[in-house]
Amino acid sequence: MILNSENGRAASRNFRAIFFNELRLAADNWWRDLFTIVPSDNEEEIFNWMVGLPSMREWIGDRRIKHVSQASFKIRAKEWEATISVLRTQIIFDKLAQVRLYIQQLGQSFPRHYGDMAVDLIVGGFTSLAYDNQFYFDGDHDAGDGTTYANGATYKFNANAWRQIRRQPAKLVEPVVNPDDRKRYLGIRYTDAFGGPDVESAFEDVFSLQYLNPGVTNPHYNNIPAERRHIVPELAGLGEGFAFFDLSKPIKPFALMIVKGVDFVALDKPDDWNVFNHKEYVYGIDSIDNAGYGLWELAFGSTGTTAAP
Repeated sequence: MILNSENGRAASRNFRAIFFNELRLAADNWWRDLFTIVPSDNEEEIFNWMVGLPSMREWIGDRRIKHVSQASFKIRAKEWEATISVLRTQIIFDKLAQVRLYIQQLGQSFPRHYGDMAVDLIVGGFTSLAYDNQFYFDGDHDAGDGTTYANGATYKFNANAWRQIRRQPAKLVEPVVNPDDRKRYLGIRYTDAFGGPDVESAFEDVFSLQYLNPGVTNPHYNNIPAERRHIVPELAGLGEGFAFFDLSKPIKPFALMIVKGVDFVALDKPDDWNVFNHKEYVYGIDSIDNAGYGLWELAFGSTGTTAAP
């Protein structure tokens, strides 16, 4: 290949198209429904939440207003990048098939960036604070009626554990403002399970077996369908720990702040310093974003470090 400005620009356009096509086709998006995605143009974003979720009531007297600012937390944007270099000779000798692989790898790396955020939030949920200054997965959140609520545990997963876990959200109510109001339950139901390879067989035993013994139906069969059981290799750090989430609500368990979406940048002009001085082309991607904890009410997690109940 005769390397000149024209075919250099053509190669750059081709690589950019390859990157965004790979990004579009990326299937590693198990994390997507965990996040409320919030576009932002600020370095730091304050997220305001209602404590609990709104529900209808009979209109007697004045309206009772639920304030969005009842709970809040901050997320500070961070800058991220991934960069590769390609020797000029790989372009000159028309090794574009090899370069294509590098660009495809960049395209696959960006969705994993958000997946890594989700992994960090799940694993860190036992030691990181939620909006109420309790650990995200904890044993003494305020249930909304003056009692405490546990959305965190230490036991391993089995059928008995699932019986306890699935009953937990039924206890959550809207905060009582007027003593005459009846309890209004939040209606949370866990829809998705997450864990690493060590918990996969436990999920299968509870949710995949239609019959426990001949003629004995498994009452938990398909409570969490196979497509909603997420075995994520990166969650191997949890060991036999696991997490359940209600992902059916418009508001999600985690919040993702996006200031600048991913962009593809090429330094491949003959007068770019890296080409002129080092004979290498540089291709990179970057974004400005960050993630944090949303509503703990939508989640349950266990470290899996003690015997199952």
